[in-house]
Amino acid sequence: MTMTRFSASVFLVLLSSAAPAQDAPGTLLSDGQVEDRAVAETHDAPTTVGIDSDSLLPFADAEGEAAEGRALFIAGDHAAALTLLMPLAEAGNPVAQNIVGVAYTEPSGDLGLDYDAQAGFDLLLASAEQGYPRAMNNLAVMYEEAHDGIGADRTERFGWFLKAAEAGYEDSFRTVAEAYANGDGVATDDDAAFAWASRAFAEVGDADATYLMGDMHYFGIGTPPNYGKAYGYFVDAAAGGHVEAIYSLGYMTLYEEGVPSNPPAAWMMLESAAQDGSLDALSELTLMAGSGRWAGYWESDVAARGYCLALDSADYLAELGADSEVTQLCGGLAGTLSSADESAAKAIAQDFAD
Repeated sequence: MTMTRFSASVFLVLLSSAAPAQDAPGTLLSDGQVEDRAVAETHDAPTTVGIDSDSLLPFADAEGEAAEGRALFIAGDHAAALTLLMPLAEAGNPVAQNIVGVAYTEPSGDLGLDYDAQAGFDLLLASAEQGYPRAMNNLAVMYEEAHDGIGADRTERFGWFLKAAEAGYEDSFRTVAEAYANGDGVATDDDAAFAWASRAFAEVGDADATYLMGDMHYFGIGTPPNYGKAYGYFVDAAAGGHVEAIYSLGYMTLYEEGVPSNPPAAWMMLESAAQDGSLDALSELTLMAGSGRWAGYWESDVAARGYCLALDSADYLAELGADSEVTQLCGGLAGTLSSADESAAKAIAQDFAD
Protein backbone atom coordinates (compact mmCIF):
# COMPACT_ATOMS: atom_id res chain seq x y z
CA MET A 1 0.00 0.00 0.00
CA THR A 2 1.40 3.40 -0.95
CA MET A 3 1.09 6.09 1.71
CA THR A 4 0.77 9.62 0.42
CA ARG A 5 2.04 12.63 2.30
CA PHE A 6 0.21 15.79 1.43
CA SER A 7 1.78 19.20 1.01
CA ALA A 8 1.35 22.12 3.38
CA SER A 9 -0.95 23.83 0.88
CA VAL A 10 -3.21 20.79 0.67
CA PHE A 11 -3.17 20.49 4.44
CA LEU A 12 -4.27 24.11 4.86
CA VAL A 13 -7.13 23.52 2.42
CA LEU A 14 -8.22 20.55 4.51
CA LEU A 15 -8.13 22.69 7.63
CA SER A 16 -10.18 25.44 6.06
CA SER A 17 -12.75 22.96 4.81
CA ALA A 18 -13.12 21.47 8.27
CA ALA A 19 -12.75 24.62 10.34
CA PRO A 20 -15.43 25.32 12.94
CA ALA A 21 -17.89 28.15 12.77
CA GLN A 22 -16.69 30.80 15.18
CA ASP A 23 -19.17 31.30 17.97
CA ALA A 24 -18.70 33.97 20.58
CA PRO A 25 -15.56 33.53 22.68
CA GLY A 26 -16.09 31.11 25.52
CA THR A 27 -18.93 29.24 23.83
CA LEU A 28 -18.69 25.46 23.88
CA LEU A 29 -19.39 24.35 20.33
CA SER A 30 -19.93 20.69 21.15
CA ASP A 31 -20.57 18.85 24.39
CA GLY A 32 -18.35 15.96 25.38
CA GLN A 33 -17.07 14.09 28.39
CA VAL A 34 -13.42 14.36 29.28
CA GLU A 35 -12.28 10.74 29.45
CA ASP A 36 -8.54 11.25 29.83
CA ARG A 37 -6.86 14.06 31.73
CA ALA A 38 -3.39 13.20 30.44
CA VAL A 39 -2.05 16.33 28.80
CA ALA A 40 0.74 16.40 26.24
CA GLU A 41 2.65 13.55 27.85
CA THR A 42 4.47 12.87 24.61
CA HIS A 43 5.94 16.34 24.69
CA ASP A 44 7.43 16.29 28.13
CA ALA A 45 10.87 17.46 29.16
CA PRO A 46 13.92 16.17 27.27
CA THR A 47 14.80 12.62 28.24
CA THR A 48 18.49 13.39 28.60
CA VAL A 49 20.34 16.22 30.24
CA GLY A 50 21.66 18.48 27.52
CA ILE A 51 22.90 21.86 26.42
CA ASP A 52 21.08 23.94 23.83
CA SER A 53 22.74 26.78 21.98
CA ASP A 54 20.41 29.33 23.59
CA SER A 55 20.24 27.76 27.02
CA LEU A 56 23.10 29.29 28.94
CA LEU A 57 22.66 33.04 28.64
CA PRO A 58 21.58 35.52 29.88
CA PHE A 59 21.08 33.63 33.14
CA ALA A 60 24.71 33.77 34.18
CA ASP A 61 27.89 35.55 33.27
CA ALA A 62 29.63 33.62 30.48
CA GLU A 63 32.36 36.00 29.53
CA GLY A 64 35.94 35.22 28.72
CA GLU A 65 37.00 31.58 29.05
CA ALA A 66 33.52 30.53 30.21
CA ALA A 67 32.02 31.87 27.00
CA GLU A 68 34.77 30.30 24.93
CA GLY A 69 34.37 26.95 26.64
CA ARG A 70 30.61 27.09 26.27
CA ALA A 71 30.94 27.73 22.52
CA LEU A 72 33.41 24.87 22.09
CA PHE A 73 31.19 22.46 24.02
CA ILE A 74 28.13 23.32 21.94
CA ALA A 75 30.23 22.93 18.77
CA GLY A 76 31.16 19.40 19.88
CA ASP A 77 34.80 19.98 20.81
CA HIS A 78 34.29 18.59 24.29
CA ALA A 79 37.94 18.01 25.14
CA ALA A 80 38.97 21.59 24.42
CA ALA A 81 35.87 22.92 26.15
CA LEU A 82 36.47 20.92 29.31
CA THR A 83 40.09 22.01 29.46
CA LEU A 84 38.79 25.55 29.87
CA LEU A 85 35.67 24.82 31.91
CA MET A 86 36.81 22.37 34.57
CA PRO A 87 39.07 24.87 36.42
CA LEU A 88 36.27 27.44 36.21
CA ALA A 89 33.78 24.91 37.63
CA GLU A 90 36.13 24.21 40.53
CA ALA A 91 36.32 27.95 41.10
CA GLY A 92 32.52 28.17 41.30
CA ASN A 93 31.48 29.53 37.90
CA PRO A 94 27.82 28.41 37.53
CA VAL A 95 27.92 28.15 33.73
CA ALA A 96 31.00 25.95 33.89
CA GLN A 97 29.55 23.89 36.73
CA ASN A 98 26.43 23.23 34.68
CA ILE A 99 28.31 22.16 31.56
CA VAL A 100 30.80 19.94 33.39
CA GLY A 101 27.91 18.48 35.37
CA VAL A 102 26.14 17.64 32.14
CA ALA A 103 29.28 15.95 30.81
CA TYR A 104 29.53 13.76 33.91
CA THR A 105 25.87 12.70 33.71
CA GLU A 106 26.03 11.34 30.17
CA PRO A 107 26.05 7.52 30.66
CA SER A 108 27.82 6.88 27.35
CA GLY A 109 30.73 9.13 28.24
CA ASP A 110 30.37 10.78 24.85
CA LEU A 111 30.56 14.31 26.26
CA GLY A 112 34.21 14.10 27.21
CA LEU A 113 34.11 12.68 30.75
CA ASP A 114 33.57 9.24 32.20
CA TYR A 115 30.10 8.78 33.64
CA ASP A 116 29.94 9.86 37.28
CA ALA A 117 26.36 10.64 38.27
CA GLN A 118 27.20 11.86 41.76
CA ALA A 119 29.91 14.23 40.56
CA GLY A 120 27.56 15.56 37.91
CA PHE A 121 24.72 15.96 40.39
CA ASP A 122 26.94 17.84 42.85
CA LEU A 123 28.06 20.30 40.16
CA LEU A 124 24.53 20.86 38.88
CA LEU A 125 23.31 21.44 42.43
CA ALA A 126 26.13 23.91 43.10
CA SER A 127 25.20 25.80 39.92
CA ALA A 128 21.48 25.73 40.73
CA GLU A 129 22.09 27.01 44.25
CA GLN A 130 23.69 30.07 42.66
CA GLY A 131 20.40 30.71 40.86
CA TYR A 132 21.29 29.30 37.44
CA PRO A 133 17.99 28.13 35.89
CA ARG A 134 19.48 25.76 33.31
CA ALA A 135 21.12 23.77 36.09
CA MET A 136 17.78 23.64 37.91
CA ASN A 137 16.20 22.24 34.77
CA ASN A 138 18.99 19.68 34.39
CA LEU A 139 18.61 18.55 37.99
CA ALA A 140 14.92 17.97 37.27
CA VAL A 141 15.83 15.84 34.27
CA MET A 142 18.22 13.81 36.42
CA TYR A 143 15.36 13.05 38.80
CA GLU A 144 13.23 12.09 35.79
CA GLU A 145 15.78 9.46 34.85
CA ALA A 146 17.41 6.83 37.04
CA HIS A 147 21.11 7.53 37.58
CA ASP A 148 23.62 5.62 39.68
CA GLY A 149 22.88 6.49 43.30
CA ILE A 150 20.18 9.00 42.33
CA GLY A 151 16.83 7.35 41.84
CA ALA A 152 13.95 8.69 39.82
CA ASP A 153 11.78 10.96 41.96
CA ARG A 154 8.77 12.68 40.40
CA THR A 155 8.32 15.05 43.35
CA GLU A 156 11.93 16.27 43.20
CA ARG A 157 11.64 16.42 39.42
CA PHE A 158 8.67 18.74 39.63
CA GLY A 159 10.22 20.89 42.33
CA TRP A 160 13.31 21.65 40.26
CA PHE A 161 11.31 22.26 37.09
CA LEU A 162 9.16 24.71 39.05
CA LYS A 163 12.24 26.51 40.43
CA ALA A 164 13.63 26.80 36.91
CA ALA A 165 10.32 28.13 35.60
CA GLU A 166 9.97 30.63 38.43
CA ALA A 167 13.51 31.80 37.65
CA GLY A 168 12.42 32.51 34.09
CA TYR A 169 13.72 29.44 32.26
CA GLU A 170 11.23 29.19 29.41
CA ASP A 171 11.80 25.53 28.54
CA SER A 172 10.36 24.58 31.95
CA PHE A 173 7.08 26.51 31.62
CA ARG A 174 5.28 23.84 29.60
CA THR A 175 6.59 20.97 31.72
CA VAL A 176 5.29 22.64 34.89
CA ALA A 177 1.90 23.19 33.26
CA GLU A 178 1.70 19.52 32.25
CA ALA A 179 2.70 18.39 35.74
CA TYR A 180 -0.04 20.48 37.37
CA ALA A 181 -2.59 19.21 34.85
CA ASN A 182 -1.68 15.55 35.34
CA GLY A 183 -0.86 15.61 39.05
CA ASP A 184 2.65 14.47 38.20
CA GLY A 185 4.84 15.00 41.25
CA VAL A 186 2.44 17.62 42.61
CA ALA A 187 -1.25 17.83 43.47
CA THR A 188 -3.45 18.51 40.45
CA ASP A 189 -4.10 22.23 40.08
CA ASP A 190 -6.03 23.19 36.96
CA ASP A 191 -5.69 26.92 37.51
CA ALA A 192 -1.92 26.68 37.89
CA ALA A 193 -1.74 24.41 34.84
CA PHE A 194 -3.60 26.93 32.71
CA ALA A 195 -1.54 29.84 34.05
CA TRP A 196 1.78 28.17 33.16
CA ALA A 197 0.45 26.99 29.79
CA SER A 198 -0.64 30.55 29.04
CA ARG A 199 2.79 31.86 30.01
CA ALA A 200 4.47 29.28 27.77
CA PHE A 201 2.26 30.34 24.89
CA ALA A 202 2.79 34.06 25.49
CA GLU A 203 6.54 33.98 26.08
CA VAL A 204 7.66 30.98 24.00
CA GLY A 205 4.86 30.58 21.49
CA ASP A 206 6.28 27.56 19.69
CA ALA A 207 4.24 24.66 18.33
CA ASP A 208 4.50 22.70 21.60
CA ALA A 209 3.18 25.60 23.67
CA THR A 210 0.42 26.24 21.15
CA TYR A 211 -0.61 22.58 21.19
CA LEU A 212 -0.70 22.62 25.00
CA MET A 213 -3.11 25.57 24.96
CA GLY A 214 -5.29 23.55 22.61
CA ASP A 215 -5.26 20.69 25.12
CA MET A 216 -6.25 23.06 27.92
CA HIS A 217 -9.29 24.26 26.00
CA TYR A 218 -10.17 20.79 24.70
CA PHE A 219 -10.18 19.15 28.15
CA GLY A 220 -11.37 22.22 30.03
CA ILE A 221 -8.35 22.50 32.34
CA GLY A 222 -8.42 25.83 34.15
CA THR A 223 -10.83 27.19 31.56
CA PRO A 224 -14.27 26.15 30.25
CA PRO A 225 -14.09 23.40 27.61
CA ASN A 226 -14.27 24.94 24.17
CA TYR A 227 -13.74 22.81 21.08
CA GLY A 228 -13.70 25.87 18.84
CA LYS A 229 -10.78 27.46 20.67
CA ALA A 230 -9.01 24.11 20.94
CA TYR A 231 -9.33 23.55 17.22
CA GLY A 232 -7.86 26.98 16.49
CA TYR A 233 -4.80 26.30 18.64
CA PHE A 234 -4.37 22.87 17.06
CA VAL A 235 -4.52 24.42 13.58
CA ASP A 236 -1.72 26.83 14.49
CA ALA A 237 0.38 24.07 16.08
CA ALA A 238 -0.18 21.79 13.09
CA ALA A 239 0.98 24.55 10.74
CA GLY A 240 4.21 24.44 12.75
CA GLY A 241 4.55 20.71 12.10
CA HIS A 242 3.27 19.44 15.46
CA VAL A 243 2.34 15.79 14.88
CA GLU A 244 -0.07 15.38 17.79
CA ALA A 245 -1.84 18.57 16.76
CA ILE A 246 -2.41 17.07 13.31
CA TYR A 247 -3.74 13.93 15.00
CA SER A 248 -6.03 16.03 17.21
CA LEU A 249 -7.44 17.84 14.18
CA GLY A 250 -8.07 14.52 12.44
CA TYR A 251 -9.77 13.11 15.53
CA MET A 252 -12.01 16.16 15.99
CA THR A 253 -12.91 16.15 12.31
CA LEU A 254 -13.74 12.44 12.39
CA TYR A 255 -15.86 12.55 15.53
CA GLU A 256 -17.56 15.89 14.83
CA GLU A 257 -16.12 17.69 17.82
CA GLY A 258 -16.80 21.35 17.10
CA VAL A 259 -16.60 20.78 13.34
CA PRO A 260 -18.78 18.90 10.86
CA SER A 261 -17.72 15.29 10.38
CA ASN A 262 -15.49 14.99 7.32
CA PRO A 263 -14.02 11.47 7.08
CA PRO A 264 -11.93 12.09 3.92
CA ALA A 265 -10.23 15.11 5.51
CA ALA A 266 -9.89 13.24 8.80
CA TRP A 267 -8.29 10.28 7.03
CA MET A 268 -5.65 12.44 5.39
CA MET A 269 -4.79 14.23 8.64
CA LEU A 270 -4.65 10.98 10.61
CA GLU A 271 -2.53 9.29 7.95
CA SER A 272 -0.09 12.20 7.94
CA ALA A 273 0.23 12.06 11.73
CA ALA A 274 0.60 8.28 11.70
CA GLN A 275 3.36 8.46 9.12
CA ASP A 276 5.20 10.81 11.46
CA GLY A 277 4.92 8.43 14.40
CA SER A 278 1.58 9.07 16.11
CA LEU A 279 0.29 5.71 17.34
CA ASP A 280 -2.94 7.40 18.42
CA ALA A 281 -3.50 8.39 14.81
CA LEU A 282 -2.65 4.89 13.58
CA SER A 283 -5.20 3.51 16.02
CA GLU A 284 -7.92 5.69 14.50
CA LEU A 285 -6.86 4.67 10.99
CA THR A 286 -7.34 1.06 12.09
CA LEU A 287 -10.93 1.78 13.08
CA MET A 288 -11.61 3.69 9.87
CA ALA A 289 -10.21 0.87 7.75
CA GLY A 290 -11.75 -2.07 9.56
CA SER A 291 -14.73 -1.19 11.73
CA GLY A 292 -17.25 -0.39 8.99
CA ARG A 293 -18.35 2.77 10.80
CA TRP A 294 -17.14 5.15 8.08
CA ALA A 295 -17.82 4.16 4.49
CA GLY A 296 -15.15 5.23 2.05
CA TYR A 297 -12.09 4.35 0.00
CA TRP A 298 -10.07 3.79 3.19
CA GLU A 299 -12.02 0.65 4.12
CA SER A 300 -9.74 -2.36 3.76
CA ASP A 301 -9.19 -5.41 5.94
CA VAL A 302 -5.69 -5.67 4.51
CA ALA A 303 -4.88 -2.11 5.56
CA ALA A 304 -6.50 -2.60 8.95
CA ARG A 305 -4.46 -5.76 9.51
CA GLY A 306 -1.30 -3.90 8.54
CA TYR A 307 -2.08 -1.13 10.99
CA CYS A 308 -2.77 -3.75 13.67
CA LEU A 309 0.62 -5.35 13.08
CA ALA A 310 2.33 -1.97 13.36
CA LEU A 311 0.47 -1.16 16.58
CA ASP A 312 1.28 -4.55 18.04
CA SER A 313 4.97 -4.26 17.23
CA ALA A 314 5.01 -0.96 19.15
CA ASP A 315 3.23 -2.60 22.13
CA TYR A 316 0.38 -0.15 21.66
CA LEU A 317 -2.35 -2.81 21.69
CA ALA A 318 -1.14 -4.02 25.08
CA GLU A 319 -1.28 -0.44 26.32
CA LEU A 320 -4.86 -0.08 25.07
CA GLY A 321 -5.92 -3.28 26.80
CA ALA A 322 -7.95 -6.30 25.74
CA ASP A 323 -11.29 -4.49 26.03
CA SER A 324 -10.52 -1.66 23.63
CA GLU A 325 -12.33 -1.58 20.30
CA VAL A 326 -9.05 -1.44 18.40
CA THR A 327 -7.56 -4.45 20.19
CA GLN A 328 -10.71 -6.49 19.62
CA LEU A 329 -10.85 -5.51 15.95
CA CYS A 330 -7.23 -6.54 15.53
CA GLY A 331 -7.83 -9.84 17.25
CA GLY A 332 -10.76 -10.56 14.96
CA LEU A 333 -8.65 -9.93 11.86
CA ALA A 334 -5.82 -12.26 12.86
CA GLY A 335 -5.77 -15.40 10.75
CA THR A 336 -8.56 -14.31 8.41
CA LEU A 337 -6.55 -13.10 5.40
CA SER A 338 -5.14 -15.08 2.52
CA SER A 339 -1.40 -15.61 2.38
CA ALA A 340 -1.05 -12.91 -0.27
CA ASP A 341 -3.16 -10.43 1.71
CA GLU A 342 -1.24 -11.18 4.89
CA SER A 343 1.99 -10.42 3.05
CA ALA A 344 0.52 -7.15 1.84
CA ALA A 345 -0.53 -6.31 5.40
CA LYS A 346 3.00 -6.97 6.63
CA ALA A 347 4.33 -4.61 3.97
CA ILE A 348 1.97 -1.89 5.23
CA ALA A 349 3.17 -2.46 8.78
CA GLN A 350 6.76 -2.21 7.62
CA ASP A 351 6.00 1.14 5.97
CA PHE A 352 5.16 2.54 9.39
CA ALA A 353 8.14 0.85 11.03
CA ASP A 354 10.41 2.53 8.49
